Amino acid sequence: MERSDGSGKITLQAVEYPGLSMSLRNRQVVGLEITQASWPVPHDLRVGTAASRVRQVLGAPTMEGPGPDGVQGLSYCEKENCVQFLVHVPTGTIRRVRWSFYYD
Repeated sequence: MERSDGSGKITLQAVEYPGLSMSLRNRQVVGLEITQASWPVPHDLRVGTAASRVRQVLGAPTMEGPGPDGVQGLSYCEKENCVQFLVHVPTGTIRRVRWSFYYD
């Protein structure tokens, strides 16, 4: 999917593969979402990993709580990006990993 701002420049593009989707703005990745364990994540915190392992490896999250969809989230945010581990509450495992990247 591509959208243009009318000047001919691409402002938003979505790239999707099974278990992985990326959002690009002007050729920069601004978002990444992983939904399958086959995609590597730093520190081997893959989809299906226990949420307790995320805390063990990364420490206390910057933000924690249910998101708008009611799913528990552990967010680790810095100035340049935010990584959110969405946890399937009944099993306590990661079901989705989302990155948001911020550019000036």
